Parts: sequence; structure tokens; C-alpha cells
Amino acid sequence: MNPTRVAIVLALAALPVLTGCGGGTPAPGTGGTPEQSSNGLSGARYISRADAICTDALRETRRLGRHFLTAGANLDPLTRTTKELVEPGIRIREQQASRLRRLGPPPDPALESYLELFDPIDSLSRLRAQAGRAGDIERAHTLEQLTQSLGNEQMKAARAAGLRTCDADFIRVALGSSSPG
Repeated sequence: MNPTRVAIVLALAALPVLTGCGGGTPAPGTGGTPEQSSNGLSGARYISRADAICTDALRETRRLGRHFLTAGANLDPLTRTTKELVEPGIRIREQQASRLRRLGPPPDPALESYLELFDPIDSLSRLRAQAGRAGDIERAHTLEQLTQSLGNEQMKAARAAGLRTCDADFIRVALGSSSPG
């Protein structure tokens, strides 16, 4: 298998590291229209702003994916995935979480659940990057599995809150196998 294909396979395995924003629709009756947050944003306005933030994160993720597919061909697949996908993906999610938190307290418990999952996902993603830099593929894989589980929970919370563009899988978006947003 050529190095680019191996890197793509590793990237798909790293899928959860960047999970969390863009593309689904809420199920009927699962939230999405909370009353009002303490900052004065109505549920609908809060969701609209959050969806816009997720759309921006998706745009950055697509750009990251295009770069990943062309950069680092001289690196081994684990290092390439770590340096060209996981580490820059952490920065995208940090910016996304920061912008979402600046909206103020969420007006709905489902939105709060969604936001609260950024921190543990970030911690696991950083551990995954550390494992990749150390060349520890087994630990990297284990951390990816743990992150994927939390990422799936975050996507469920996004759907439950009525967020239309905050429940996509970043790796799939980055590698072009999904086109939400």
C-alpha cells in the first residue's frame, strides 16, 4: 500500500479526534428551540449562531483535509496523520469551542451537554497527538477509540439540541466523504 493510502487509512482511524461539528438535522421533538439564555439570546438565535460557528469550523476542516492529502508525503503514516491532521484539527476545535462559549450560557441542557464534551475530547486528542509524536501506534489507536466514543456522544447532543451543522464527523469532512454545511 502506498504511503498516501496508509496515511488516509490512519486518518480514518483518527476520525474521532476531530469529530463534532457539521451536518445533521434534529429529530422531531428533540430540542432546538429552547426559551432564552441568560445572555438574552433566544434558543433559535443561539442555535443559529452556533450553527454558523460550526459552518466556519467545517470550512477550516475542508481546507485542512486538502492540505493533508498533499503534505507530508515523506513522513511515516502515523507521524503524517499526527502532524498534518490531528494537531491542526485540535486547533480548529479549540477555536470552535472558544467561539461557542463566547455566545454565553446555553439556553438548553442539550446545548450545555454538547459544549461540555469539548474539554474531554480535547484532552484525549492531545494525548493522541502525544502518542503519535512518540510513535506509539497502539496507544494512538486506543485513544482514537476513546475519542470516537465521546465524539459520538457529542454528535448526539448536537442533534438533541437542534444544531443542524454541529454533528458532523470532521475526518470525513476533511477527506471529502461528507459534504455537510
